Amino acid sequence: MWFIIIDSGFWIGLLDRRDQYHILSSKIFKLLIDFVRIYRIQIIIPWLSLYEFLKENRLDLKFFRLLDILRNNSINVLKYAEMKGLG
Repeated sequence: MWFIIIDSGFWIGLLDRRDQYHILSSKIFKLLIDFVRIYRIQIIIPWLSLYEFLKENRLDLKFFRLLDILRNNSINVLKYAEMKGLG
């Protein structure tokens, strides 16, 4: 199984429609979903990305929207304890 770590800049671009990279992030995400389904890739969101949401006061509806987007596209959201054994 392959893993992809996607950092905060991508998620901010995807979730914030006013961000200059929103359109590009949306296109990349659509391609990424196909790769996840075909190649069984796991997406990892580093905890620092979540910290960025908190620091910038972005952990509001955008964060929950992210979780919905991931779950609606059959992407598992792993808890930290589940990720420990991946290394």
